[in-house]
Amino acid sequence: MAEYLNLPLTVGAQKIENRVVFQPMEGCDCNEDGSPHQLTIEKYLKAARSGAGLVWFEANAVCPEGRTNPRQMMLTRENIDQFKKLVADMREIALRECGIRQVLILQLTHSGRQSIVPMIAYRNPVYEERRPASDENIVSDEYLDTLPEKYAESTRLALEAGFDGVDIKCCHRYLNSELLSAFNRDGRYGGSLENRTRLLRESVLGAIQSC
Repeated sequence: MAEYLNLPLTVGAQKIENRVVFQPMEGCDCNEDGSPHQLTIEKYLKAARSGAGLVWFEANAVCPEGRTNPRQMMLTRENIDQFKKLVADMREIALRECGIRQVLILQLTHSGRQSIVPMIAYRNPVYEERRPASDENIVSDEYLDTLPEKYAESTRLALEAGFDGVDIKCCHRYLNSELLSAFNRDGRYGGSLENRTRLLRESVLGAIQSC
């Protein structure tokens, strides 16, 4: 097993120097502007020292209204320098202490139903037993139309900050995930498979075109 874990792996243009992955896990410990707090910094510097070939950063909101909490990570033009420093410090530590160049991925998300103010794809009585919502919380097609560009901009910022790539989060009933089951939603984002996958497909395309 140890020999396998030490094997390199090439994915596209990226060479991952071993099979150990530091998985994304939100700490809810960033500053209110979304930049890394000292607690966040310490966590990722430990990841750099771990020797993991791939460090997958926690969920990073692509817009303020898509945050799960006021201290969720959110890379912006205003705070990009803090991210640049963290990435540079991680690379220097990983190279000096472990002799590797880590691959760093930033996970992009819109929290949808789990946002501070719920932003839902459709009504769901099971979920709403614990967290009430109303028709006013249903996001419009026009709003969803704006999100691919937000994913694209977050991708551009991530690459500028020094990340090797991004991951578009589509799980845990967050917005992209919930839309996949929007069978009874009207409009461009509900009903057919084409419509239900529209936001995910266009967000991925926008991210690719930003590279």
